[in-house]
Amino acid sequence: MINFTSISKLEDGDKSVNVKGIITYKSAERKVKSRISEDTFRVCNFTLADETGVIELVLWENNIDKIALNDEVAIEYGFVTDFKGEKQLNVGKYGKIVRLNM
Repeated sequence: MINFTSISKLEDGDKSVNVKGIITYKSAERKVKSRISEDTFRVCNFTLADETGVIELVLWENNIDKIALNDEVAIEYGFVTDFKGEKQLNVGKYGKIVRLNM
């Protein structure tokens, strides 16, 4: 059984967190260029909400297509970073996002 962390308890630097919530906002998708290579990647920001708060969820490439507005989702093995003073939840290469309302 997975133990989920409330959004209000997430802190910058948290790793391997499991979070469940509802997607309440989706930004326009954008393309960013790699700092290492000439590759370009798709990125999109979402807002994830639970009964305790909200956090920005950053998804890349194929993960963007896995969810939609108003979906209930679970993030498994995510990590939290600070970007321009705002906490962000990231899935990363070891994490995954699962749509719960099928």
